[in-house]
Amino acid sequence: MQKKLLIGLLVSLLLSLATGTSAQTLEVYAVAQQPEPGLIELRFISGTGNGTPATPQRIRVAERWYLTEAEGSSASPVVALAFRTGANYTVTTYDVSTQQMNIVHADVIISTPDFGLMAPAQYMVFSPNGRYLAYNVIEDMSTFQQNTYIYDTLTGQRLRLTSENAMASQIAWSENNDRLGVIVTTCSTNCAATLNVYSVGQWILEKSITLSTMVPEAATLSNSGVCQLRWSPNGDYVSLMANCDYSYYAYNKEIYVIDVQRGSLSRVTDFTYTQERIAPLYAVLAEYSTAWLDGQNLLISSHYGSGDGSRVTLAYNVETQQSITLSTSFSPSLLVNPMTSQLAIQSDISESFDTVDRQSPLSIADVSIQNGSQLSISEVASRIPAVGCNPQWSSDGSYIATTRHRNGYCLGHVSAVNITRVNEGDYRTTEITLDPSLPSIAVGWVRLV
Repeated sequence: MQKKLLIGLLVSLLLSLATGTSAQTLEVYAVAQQPEPGLIELRFISGTGNGTPATPQRIRVAERWYLTEAEGSSASPVVALAFRTGANYTVTTYDVSTQQMNIVHADVIISTPDFGLMAPAQYMVFSPNGRYLAYNVIEDMSTFQQNTYIYDTLTGQRLRLTSENAMASQIAWSENNDRLGVIVTTCSTNCAATLNVYSVGQWILEKSITLSTMVPEAATLSNSGVCQLRWSPNGDYVSLMANCDYSYYAYNKEIYVIDVQRGSLSRVTDFTYTQERIAPLYAVLAEYSTAWLDGQNLLISSHYGSGDGSRVTLAYNVETQQSITLSTSFSPSLLVNPMTSQLAIQSDISESFDTVDRQSPLSIADVSIQNGSQLSISEVASRIPAVGCNPQWSSDGSYIATTRHRNGYCLGHVSAVNITRVNEGDYRTTEITLDPSLPSIAVGWVRLV
């Protein structure tokens, strides 16, 4: 039955791509699978129509290469893929429309996803407009020094952004594509961490903001010292989580906000500073999800404390520096619709910190703001059928995708992708089952023109 589906799906779309007669832009969700060594298949799941996958595009690469990391660009028909051959890696881009693969950086060691993180690693990231790809390369394995590189998909040019003696980790683009933030750690006698802000296009270092004085975790020799690096929509602020590694129990896990213009840093939560440390590791426990609702309000959801712990979701206003409690619940994922005020909220079904990262249902809510600071959230679609992980809005805000996993946990094997339509109010979900015998990885939304 699955083979029949794969043979004739979206034929008209592919024909129009081949002939160049279609001027319509179609956004699809891409998943990569590996049917055999040296071969990758990209499957495209339509956000429109019946949601079924198109005939896979088969990519032949060198023998013994395998997919290690991938990301889709929601603004262009380009997917970034990283393969490994022998001890090193090759970073490539693949144009879905032309079916052409381009080698970006060969024979390097890249930063691969750290499965100990409490948030997705930001090591390979497209700019919002899809033109630039930022990625990290380990230059020296003995010191784990790594640098951030920029690849221009329009010109084919590549440049190294950070210096040789730095250890770059998390990368985040501003939403209007004009600046890039990189967390950089440098070590001599002691380690110091900064947020470096670069101008896009000219690639000039505009500002270097020291983090170590307030966020000592950022200076550890670990890429997970900081994560959840997020720009506010207006580009005035950057938020981050300190100490996202599950293994660093004794470090305080808190949310910080950086005023980019002033270069100031503020801690906006204190959940680990107010709890007693748990012997024998003297651990303090907290996990977070964050999302900027607008240029002033940062949504923060947290599960903290020992045992079952406490849960809260709040909104922090950067101008008033005050927090409003929205609910006494925790959401592992908060995702603001790029076109509307709707919010995707992933339900928390974990019973303790030992059962985090379990796939769970989504809810859709409307968020309203009164007088610039008073927020209210009203649920409009409770527990839609899209049970899964890693929710991603399409760039037009019409659909949301989630991944399902074979073992029920978000770090496990991707076994299916759900596409839920939200723009017409019926929240119809289509589940696309993947071949369970093949290694697979979710890529993300890409555009076909």
